[in-house]
This record gives sequence, C-alpha cells and structure tokens, in this order.
Amino acid sequence: MLAPDTPDIPKELSDESIMLTADDASKCKKVAVQKGYWNDDFISSMVHCPSQRKAPEINRGYFARTEGVWNLIGEFLRVASPDSQIINLGAGLDTTYWRLNSSTVQCNKFVEVDFPNLTRKKMHLIESSPKLKSCLENPIFNKSEAKLHSKHYFLIGCDLQHLDVLRTELLNCGVNFDKPTLFLTECVLMYMNLSVSGDLLQFVSSNFTRPVFISYDTINMDDTFGRVMVNNLKQRQCWLHGIEGCLTSETQKQRFKKNGWKEVNVTTMWEVYEKLPSRAIIERLEFLDENELLKQLLEHYCFVIAYNGDEFNSFKLLFK
Repeated sequence: MLAPDTPDIPKELSDESIMLTADDASKCKKVAVQKGYWNDDFISSMVHCPSQRKAPEINRGYFARTEGVWNLIGEFLRVASPDSQIINLGAGLDTTYWRLNSSTVQCNKFVEVDFPNLTRKKMHLIESSPKLKSCLENPIFNKSEAKLHSKHYFLIGCDLQHLDVLRTELLNCGVNFDKPTLFLTECVLMYMNLSVSGDLLQFVSSNFTRPVFISYDTINMDDTFGRVMVNNLKQRQCWLHGIEGCLTSETQKQRFKKNGWKEVNVTTMWEVYEKLPSRAIIERLEFLDENELLKQLLEHYCFVIAYNGDEFNSFKLLFK
C-alpha cells in the first residue's frame, strides 16, 4: 500500500508547485474550450497564454470534470433556495462564477478561496479585463490583503490550514452559515495531510447547517497506473500528502464520514463521463482510436459528494 511519501521540503516550495498545477488546469480547459468541448466566453480573459495542443484523452477528461461540476452545481441550485451560497476552495483561475452569471442559473453569493499569491494574480486579471470586471457589481479590490468583495462575488486569499482566518473572512463576506451552502474543491484534498483535510471537513460539517461538499479528487492510487500518476507529480514537486484518502472508494468515504458527514457517495469520472448527455456530441470533435486509455485515466479520478440532510438526496441519482 502506498504511504504518504512526503520529503522535508519547504512548505512555500510545495505550495508554489500546487499553484502551478492550477495554472496548468486552466490552460488545459482553455484548449478544450477552443476545441468546442463546452462554452466558456470568459476563459480567454483569465488565461492569456497561447494554447498548446493536448491529446484527445486530456480534452475529454477535462470535459468530464467541467461538465460534471456544472451539472452538480445546477442540481444544487435547483434543490436549494435562490438565496443559496457556493464556496469554491482552491479556486485557482476558475471561471464558473462568470459562466453562472451569464446563464439563467443564479446564486446569491459566490466565494472563491485560494493562496494569497494566486488570488492577487486573479484580482489583477479581473481588474484589467473589462469583460470580467463588468460582471461584478460594486467591486472593491484590496490588493494588500489579496481579496476582492462585490455584491455577489468574493475572492479571499487564505491558506486552508488557517480555519480561524477562513471563518472570519467568510463572515466578512456575509456568508450565512444557516443557508444552503455548496463547498467545491477540485484537486485540493489530495494535496492535504489527512489531519488537515479532516479539520477542514469537520469545520464545514460542524459550522454549516445545510452544507453540501463536492470534491473532485484522485482515486485508485494504489494500482500501477496510480503509481505512475504519483511519480509524475513528484517530478513536479507536487506531493500527494493526502494519498491515504485516495486509495479506494472506501478511503474516500471514510475521510468524510469520520468528520461529520452522514451521506457520502463516490463516483468515478468514467461513470460520470458515460452518463453526460453531451458525450455523443463531443466525441465527434476529435478522433480517438479506442477508449481504453481514457477509461483508465478517468477511473483514477472521482467525485465525492457529501451532505447532511435528506433535502439533497437527489444527488444520489446523478450520473446513474
């Protein structure tokens, strides 16, 4: 069984490597958007670098991830009240708020949290882009504290290990802990020690009355393909401190259940991909000789969907 092989490297170096993966993810999403996998009118304003060709398996993988998240957010907003809240932890250069803002699906409060260095970069991109900035009502940019407040959108610079700071910042954004609140993480928990991610999950489950937590994460990391993924990340100085929670569906579930979550469902991204309505359309975009590599890749990522309370039971039926 894989153990969390974490050398004694400075936290700043590890954090910087993780932030670079956020940049890489946004670049990959931009490539897929330009290929026509999904619509995103804002990603070019957030990601300025030239696009580099990606393998069809990578594009389809990002399609499954992005469309899967979009479907989950849509289901949450359908079930929850119009006054609901979304909090994206480790948001990177994500454009989901702008896509929601330009759609018929609305949410009252959208909060993004990431390392201060990354939120400063995102603030600059937003402030310098009329297209992005025009979607915000009465924005206030606080560069010294790496945060941005507006009527519906908020950006917070905060290390997720500092839960007292996170709580204060969420309150400063006007987050109501009694309203339906969706927490979203994408490739975040896998980089956190189990004790640290456990504290975060416990913080959410114990402080919020009606929470839903959606984690896009790695899974099946203890097989041959998983070990190759781990070694590739190590070469980039990205250490999976939370790998013990990513070994199986059961280890993913237990990470949540041990920290106050009653209902936890795990679905591999291959299962998600097979059920997405627009799959038949996007498969015409690029030729793929066979699905074996794609299937293998997507079976090593998953959605963990956790909640407390019967009002969100409909999540069990998604991707089934």
